[in-house]
Amino acid sequence: MVPVISFVGYHNSGKTTFARKVVGELRRRGYRVGVMKSTHHADVREIPEGKDTQLYLSDGVESVALITPERVYFTGRLENDPEYLAFTLFGGFDIVVCEGFKGSKVPKIEVARKEVSGRTLFESGVENIIAVVSDFPVEGVRNFSPESFREVADLIEDEFLSEREEISLFVNGKKIPMKFFVRNTLRGVVKGYIENLKGTEGARTVEIRIEFPPG
Repeated sequence: MVPVISFVGYHNSGKTTFARKVVGELRRRGYRVGVMKSTHHADVREIPEGKDTQLYLSDGVESVALITPERVYFTGRLENDPEYLAFTLFGGFDIVVCEGFKGSKVPKIEVARKEVSGRTLFESGVENIIAVVSDFPVEGVRNFSPESFREVADLIEDEFLSEREEISLFVNGKKIPMKFFVRNTLRGVVKGYIENLKGTEGARTVEIRIEFPPG
């Protein structure tokens, strides 16, 4: 499972600036980093206006992808869960750094600025905030200064990149927790089957999707 961590904070708190520095530092260390950003603006479209693919959206098609030599633009229905999205879109990456997803259960780092933040999200009870980056002291949580992006990269590296979960199970877009024995058994069964198939030599990752008929 690709580890996911999200930067959260009030508008104009500086979270994008700080997150970009952390992503740059992790990439300099050799990690492959994906980025996801959450937005509340329903009218945002990644597919450029005026393209033929836009006509399909106008026709009411729910999911449309535009493939270019360098980018994939996608619009459609996906579960709004950062772990599921990371699994689906960034399976080959070392880590996915998000902005937003404040209401999710993924680990979060809050970026706060005294001028705009007031009471921090951590103090307001937002779930699973593991650190706060701020220009004022915050008690009860690991606290970093706005200049400490390397130290935050160290934290992410130590806690999320030293040991990776090797197998994940999603059912209807929801991550299902599995005990160590179940993970090892499932991995062993899948590995045993694919080793006997042509074209699987040197496989590093395997993704299987199973659809059951209704009823």
